[in-house]
Amino acid sequence: MWGVRRMYVFDEVGGRMGKGGFVMVIQWVGGMLGELVGGWLYEGVGVKKVMIG
Repeated sequence: MWGVRRMYVFDEVGGRMGKGGFVMVIQWVGGMLGELVGGWLYEGVGVKKVMIG
């Protein structure tokens, strides 16, 4: 899936391959931060409160 995203940025948006790599890094960092925040909420707040909102 990562390669498809890079090709999309390269072909459709008109960027360079380096720009596609940058987009992938941003998505990776965002995923890591999301996992950290989700784990913190799971441990600190509790499962039911996180799921219900």
